[in-house]
Amino acid sequence: MNDLNKPSILIVDDEPAIRNILDRFLTSGGYRVVCSGNGVEGLKRFQETPFDVVIVDRGMPEMNGEEMARRIKATHPHVPMILITGLPHLIISPQLFVKVVPKPFRPAELMELIAQLTTAACRSGE
Repeated sequence: MNDLNKPSILIVDDEPAIRNILDRFLTSGGYRVVCSGNGVEGLKRFQETPFDVVIVDRGMPEMNGEEMARRIKATHPHVPMILITGLPHLIISPQLFVKVVPKPFRPAELMELIAQLTTAACRSGE
């Protein structure tokens, strides 16, 4: 399978360790992964090339994950968004996300969720 046929995942988190761990796990799981360090850059990448799933951190400089999700959902309402956060009590718009994953999390749990989301998208033809 070439890279263009693999489900694409955008990871947006200002913590390099989180980006690196998720990148390694998802790439080894057969996904095409792109990482961004903040919401502004992540939104720009999404606007250039939409992704099958977006994983975004809530608290980031320049643009938080909820604002980024709001902007993506305005033009791509069916793209599944996963929010990862160390401060779940601060979430204002949980309805933007298919799942809120509290930090710390197990990458394997996230992998299982992404597998379900990308399989569902393939079945529905999105």
